Amino acid sequence: MPRTERECRFARTSLVGADSLFATIGILLGELLWGFGPHPSMAFSQQLASSTTEVTAEESREKLAAQRFLALLKRSPRLGTALDKVYGYHVSLGTLDSFTESLRLEATQSNDGKLWLVLGMVQMQRGQDAAAVEALERAEKMLPTEHLSSYYLGKTLLLIGELDRAAEAMRRAIERKPARGDALQIFQDLGRVYQRTGRSEQALAIWSELERLFPNDAGVQEQIAAILAEEGAEQAALERYAALAKSSKDRFRQVEMSVRAAQLKAKLGNSAEALQDFESQLTVVNPDSWLYRDIRRRIEEVFWSSGDLDGLVSYYTQWTAAHPDDVDAMLRNARVLSIQKRGPESQQWFRKALEKAPSNVEARQALIESLAVADNHAAAAEEMRQLVEIEPDNPDFIVRWGELVLSDNAQSVPDRQAAATGIWKRMLATRGDDPVAVARVADLLRGAELIEPAIEHYRKAISLAENEPQYREYLGEFLQQLQRQEEALAVWEGIASDARHTRDNIVRLSEVLSTFHYDELALEKMAEACQMKPTFGHRARYAELLREAGRVDQALEQLDLAEPMADDQELRELVIDERIKNYQARGDLADQITQLEASVAGPAKIDPAAWRLLALMREANRAFQPACDAIEQSTSLAPENTLVWETNGT
Repeated sequence: MPRTERECRFARTSLVGADSLFATIGILLGELLWGFGPHPSMAFSQQLASSTTEVTAEESREKLAAQRFLALLKRSPRLGTALDKVYGYHVSLGTLDSFTESLRLEATQSNDGKLWLVLGMVQMQRGQDAAAVEALERAEKMLPTEHLSSYYLGKTLLLIGELDRAAEAMRRAIERKPARGDALQIFQDLGRVYQRTGRSEQALAIWSELERLFPNDAGVQEQIAAILAEEGAEQAALERYAALAKSSKDRFRQVEMSVRAAQLKAKLGNSAEALQDFESQLTVVNPDSWLYRDIRRRIEEVFWSSGDLDGLVSYYTQWTAAHPDDVDAMLRNARVLSIQKRGPESQQWFRKALEKAPSNVEARQALIESLAVADNHAAAAEEMRQLVEIEPDNPDFIVRWGELVLSDNAQSVPDRQAAATGIWKRMLATRGDDPVAVARVADLLRGAELIEPAIEHYRKAISLAENEPQYREYLGEFLQQLQRQEEALAVWEGIASDARHTRDNIVRLSEVLSTFHYDELALEKMAEACQMKPTFGHRARYAELLREAGRVDQALEQLDLAEPMADDQELRELVIDERIKNYQARGDLADQITQLEASVAGPAKIDPAAWRLLALMREANRAFQPACDAIEQSTSLAPENTLVWETNGT
């Protein structure tokens, strides 16, 4: 039967495999309840016991757990785990309708308010709000001291838009003197109702009553303040946060509450006072802490929220005048100026920060990029030089220094190239034997259009790592780009020459040659590799290259050799797909389909794999309905074969 979204959320996965839960809670509580109360022999228990079908041990455990959770629920009705378990059990069995009806019948016959409450809770879960209201109203009348019936009634009335009645029900719940935990939640919900309906005075009365109920409880005060802030009552929330900041003895809590109060002042339009409050907190917080940075961020939000970037610049200018050693404020001011495209002023502030902290890498990098954006590459390069002096072993800084020098249009191209080369070679002073570093320098020289020096460094990297093929690939690619094909081929041949003449290196050489469209050479190398104990992948790749070269018969031969090596379904599927592509390339896919059709009409008629292959071939030939017919035949022959069903689904 159809299930609502709420029902589906309570799947029976919460019941399956919960042996420890049953041992510690379900069994003990169930037996305790049965020992001190009447045996649950009413409608639901009879329903569970009436099944005559054979059940598994797991199903028996689930049934027993559901019985015991229901007994607990009837004894102490409350939204929570017990209801979820019972509800989920019936959702999984599809018996929620009959269970709900049995509860209604039992409640009517017994005239038990707790049963009406349980029924109302089940209907709440189902989203049957009108029916839930009816059941909960009955429960409320029959249980004059039970606060949950009134509270749940109020929650349900909220869902159907009956705000006045919802507020009245929650007020009755409060009058029934709930326990502390429930009282706090009911007060909060009732206060939200009043806030959202514009009944400020009634809301204020609720918060005051809650505060009297929990005197000197900072947690309750904070919850009230948070709700007020969320519901738009900023002034009331501000008063409570300010009071919390004064009363708290914990330093961190004082700062936290003060910051929240300052945020609300800014939101209420009192930005000047909010900024003063933020600043006062900065004086008591460690400047290196995340909290200090967070307060700075909130200060900036005051200006960002109104788009007043000029005001933010003025604020930081005044702040640094009073706090001349605040490097962080100088950097923030510089960044805001940079965002405003006020480059010279931004650079001035970066330099002020560097005067105070010459070794501040972040500040110098920001200045460098600001200068580079302004096309002042000479000044940027000079700042980068100083940064390299601070961290001489940082290769990224050296690379950037050379790039800035190379971009300086005030110098001639040869002078720039020579200067950049000298800078980049600094990386080799301590790492001259590292092929990675040498190849990186070669890449930089290549980008600077220094062809022969780049080739020289690529060759040096090769000599430092004779058996690592990537460096020959890099050099060969560069030579190919320069239209020096013979040299490129000679370099690439070295990948699999002499002691490096192995199957894997030959395969890699073949792939490189194929990438640069040396197709015949790539085929030759792959053929050579396939004479040296090839894997499935080698055979399959060789077949693909043969097909692309138009040698379909040879490609199919390689697939015949590869197929026995396919040790999983994915590889077998690859062979099937590649065969179909070859039939298409040869132009005889229709003939192959005809032959297979004759086969499945004969001895292969009951072979689901043959029917599935026929479906795939028909699909490739764009005969979609016949393909569907074939896969349905395969499905009927192999109903438990997931592969066939996956094909059917696609």
